[in-house]
Amino acid sequence: MANWRQMINQEAAKHGDSLDGFVCTLPNEELWVNFDDSYGGDNGKPFVAWSNGRVYFPVNYDGLDTVESVPRHPCETVPRHICGG
Repeated sequence: MANWRQMINQEAAKHGDSLDGFVCTLPNEELWVNFDDSYGGDNGKPFVAWSNGRVYFPVNYDGLDTVESVPRHPCETVPRHICGG
C-alpha cells in the first residue's frame, strides 16, 4: 500500500525540492489515502501538483503507479522519457 503524498515526498527528495509553494489538484486529505500501487491497473486518483521548483504527476507503467516530476521553469535539464520504468 502507498499514497501519493509519500511518493511525492520521495520524488521531491530525489531532486532536492523543498515543496515550498505546494499546490495540488487533489485535496490534501486525498493525497494521504492509501491505495494498492502494485501492478494491475491505475489505482490512485489522477492529479497534478506544483511546488516552486517542480511539477509532479502520476505515472502508470504496466499497472504500477509511481510519481515523476519535471522542472517547473524552463532550464537546461532535459527529462528522460516518462514511462514509469
